[in-house]
Amino acid sequence: MSRQSLRWITVLGLLSIVALLTTQAYWLVRALTLREKAFSQNVHMALKETAQQLRQYNGTPEVLIDPVDQLSDNYYVVMVNDVIDANVLEHYLTQNLKLRSVLADFEYGVYDCNNEQLAYGNYVSLDGSAEPYVPSELPRLDKENYYFGVLFPQQEVSLTGQLVFIVGGVAFTLLVVGFFGYTLVVITRQRRLSEVQRDFINNMTHEFKTPLSTVTISSRVLQDPAQTTDPARVHRYASIIGEEAQRLLEQVDRILQMARADRGGERLQKEPLDLATVVAEVLEQHGPALEAAQAEIVTHLASAPLVGDPLHVKSMLFTLLDNALKYTTAPAHITITTEVVKGKSLVRVSDQGVGLTPAQQRRIFDKFYRVPTGDVHDVKGFGLGLTYVKHIMQRHRGKVKVSSTLGQGSTFTLIFPQAT
Repeated sequence: MSRQSLRWITVLGLLSIVALLTTQAYWLVRALTLREKAFSQNVHMALKETAQQLRQYNGTPEVLIDPVDQLSDNYYVVMVNDVIDANVLEHYLTQNLKLRSVLADFEYGVYDCNNEQLAYGNYVSLDGSAEPYVPSELPRLDKENYYFGVLFPQQEVSLTGQLVFIVGGVAFTLLVVGFFGYTLVVITRQRRLSEVQRDFINNMTHEFKTPLSTVTISSRVLQDPAQTTDPARVHRYASIIGEEAQRLLEQVDRILQMARADRGGERLQKEPLDLATVVAEVLEQHGPALEAAQAEIVTHLASAPLVGDPLHVKSMLFTLLDNALKYTTAPAHITITTEVVKGKSLVRVSDQGVGLTPAQQRRIFDKFYRVPTGDVHDVKGFGLGLTYVKHIMQRHRGKVKVSSTLGQGSTFTLIFPQAT
């Protein structure tokens, strides 16, 4: 998948998510508003009919003013100003609310305006069944300055339940958004791995093609009968074949080494070591290569004991030296320091090369990652060296750090745990 296609998928996906969230929020709020409005209208009509029936029951002329006043979402007041029979009031309330499909439990109270106190109240539970009306022993209030109020306590619970429904819907939508985001991350990661794989194959092809071409040309020269009469020439071409074959073996060994490290099948052979001694041995073994690269090596070696695998510790140090040579303009100036800090043994390899940007420092230990230097093949390697260093340091329960400034060089530090 191309970068442009991935970008369009991301933008369209984000727009779809925003549209989905907006639509969901709109319809949820609208549905909640309509339910509240329908409930309020049904209750209002039921209470209005109740007031009219009370006046008809008492033989009082009907008034044109709407007697119902809603004081809150679940509390209503009905002005009667007439005689109120509590038995008749409860009957009419229950009947009219059921007819309007309002089946919520309610609590009503009759208030005496003259004494400013509650004259009577009761709680009525509606279960939806049509039960015959049986008059209860309720008081008859003969004064005219009375009004009654009706409270629906379950309405707040209902609104809370609807709120939970809304929150659940939003949570589900966020879950979908999270799944979409995870899918984008996986797609991006797979695309990056595909690019890395392509670069690795291209680089590996180049790395193998060069020595193979050299070996092929040298072998053809040796196959020429005219060349066999010159021993010096034969020896030179035979040496070239040997060097290029060794180079191929080293590259293959590095790839196989990383493969074994990924599988965790390589067992470390740990033993007591001294970093100063190990550094000296590495410099002695690779002295000719360092001289050929015109490298100036400055060492500050102090005893730094550790317990580690000598083969891998030497390989890590050579990898750091090799990187310092690759990314430094000849003649290279490299400083190696060993010391003990707070009980931990450290070795630092510093160069004065091209340096690294902060973004490159974050990716420098990723598998197959190579610092771009113009031509992808102008610096040899597969991008496995520092990945190998990080993996081996983790196997030693240590860590590797990098400190670098672009254009001023880099310092890689291997930190080994205290030797026990």
